Amino acid sequence: MSRLRRWAILLLVLTSGIPASSDSLHAILRHHFEWGEYDSIVRKFPRVGDTGAADTTLSLSDKLLVGVACFETEKSEEARLWFTGVLRRDISIELDKEYVSAGALEFFSSVKQAALRDAHEQQLRMSQQVPSFSEIILKKRLSSKTKHRYALFLFGSAAAFGAAAGLSQVWYNSADREYQRPNLSQGEYDKLATSRNASRAIRNSTLAVSLVLASTSLYVSF
Repeated sequence: MSRLRRWAILLLVLTSGIPASSDSLHAILRHHFEWGEYDSIVRKFPRVGDTGAADTTLSLSDKLLVGVACFETEKSEEARLWFTGVLRRDISIELDKEYVSAGALEFFSSVKQAALRDAHEQQLRMSQQVPSFSEIILKKRLSSKTKHRYALFLFGSAAAFGAAAGLSQVWYNSADREYQRPNLSQGEYDKLATSRNASRAIRNSTLAVSLVLASTSLYVSF
């Protein structure tokens, strides 16, 4: 293909109202890059964001070339944006040392190192926020031990109140037998009646507390 025909095709693509295909954009970009026409690349491939046409139709390698063109035209921040966008997609990508300047290589390397640090810091933050499997198991074990201790404490308390209820019942039985004796004086009758009522009240209250504690210990255990 003659040079004149080649230029005619490129001119037709650039001036037509129909959007160029990705192959056409690739060809235009490569042509300008091979001839060192970095200003033309910066004008024809402006960065319009991740959802822009030029940003989505180009391959990652082509985007690197646009970044190099921005760097060579002293648009370092624009170059950084292009390089960073590519590295977010593929952190292992590299520039071809045979086709770019040493300055562009050094600048790209600094951007890549910053991207690697950001990725490492993000991974570290995520690992700190999400507990490991061993930490989850340890927390569950500690929680189980705590529940077991509470259950034992409640069960022991229930047993203690149960024993108090049993002693109160013995006291009540003794007071009731004395209360049933005939020929009691009024003073003896009143004293035994008070003892009988007190022992019954203590028995009922301690028995109720014992039942509540026993039920709670079973609930905590399961």
